[in-house]
Amino acid sequence: MHSYIITGIRFGPLMKLLRIYGFTASPRNLARLLFIMQNGMWASLHAWRERRKYGKIYDQFPVPEDPVFIIGHWRTGSTLLHLLLALDDRLTAPSLFQVTLPEGFLVADRFYRPIMGAMVGRRPMDNIILRFDDPQEEEFALLKLTLESPLMKVIFPAKPGYFIDDPAEFLPPDDKKNLWQEQFRLFCRKIVRDSGKMILLKNPVHSLRIPLLLETFPKARFIHLHRHPYEVVASSLHLWKVMASDNQLKGRPYFPSVKEVTDGLGLFHDVISRDLANLPAGRFCETAYRDLVQDPVSEIQKIFRVLGLEFSPGFKERINSYLEKTKSFKKNTYNFGEEDKLMVYERLKKHFEHYQYQP
Repeated sequence: MHSYIITGIRFGPLMKLLRIYGFTASPRNLARLLFIMQNGMWASLHAWRERRKYGKIYDQFPVPEDPVFIIGHWRTGSTLLHLLLALDDRLTAPSLFQVTLPEGFLVADRFYRPIMGAMVGRRPMDNIILRFDDPQEEEFALLKLTLESPLMKVIFPAKPGYFIDDPAEFLPPDDKKNLWQEQFRLFCRKIVRDSGKMILLKNPVHSLRIPLLLETFPKARFIHLHRHPYEVVASSLHLWKVMASDNQLKGRPYFPSVKEVTDGLGLFHDVISRDLANLPAGRFCETAYRDLVQDPVSEIQKIFRVLGLEFSPGFKERINSYLEKTKSFKKNTYNFGEEDKLMVYERLKKHFEHYQYQP
């Protein structure tokens, strides 16, 4: 599915982005832009309908006090953990539809469900099945709501280069921070509404925003999922090829090098370790992907125990049922040469030692 990052943005903000960043008028990009523009007109209509119906009662929806954030670098298995945790009926997570149409999803479900149900199938980077109501990371919503996201560099690169080079660019500018926080809180209010559930959020970009998230949601809790660096780097190289090819509207797709992705992973580990160290016990948990896939139920029980959450028998049954249904799923495999492994190990040696990964 092409251009899925920006699909669902309103027409006005889309035109603003084109004025700010420019556009490369290739046949592929023109076709992609026409699709985004027509979708943007519908998004604008549904946003107007939602504000008309709910605008006066948005404030009646409570701001979630203690969201649970899944953080960590891309390709660490956070989608699997997100899907499993969302099976707890006391948690609620933004869906694929809700992050696609963040300003109109309260009124547009019946219009989009048959269309999106027919269009979406599997994620292009790893063949994970995508469904209308499946949990999805909220960075796609925040990009459309605030026009502030490092993923904007994937769509509108100003120059060749990897977009993970400055952690400050993962934060909104000072003059837009309040608006970013207000939009994020409102989006979460709309997800939770009057359900009384705790909101579950998953977003790799949040890994470099922990202090901002704590300022926005002071009682937030965090789950840091990590994975063997060889697997993360190799899989991330594939991810960014797919993301750039499917989303870019300016210039030519840029595919980062092994060194760039490795250094980006190291930056994530450094910042996450620093920021989580400032939190008291019970507010964060770190878990390894290898432990999650080896025994999902036990690992999730551990996470809940550390975070002070109740693990119910019904939740356990739903996890086991999901695992039984998906046991035939085959993960992608990637070739990763010995020279690349040596480079990754040499640049991330302290992280190999910290997380007890064998080179």
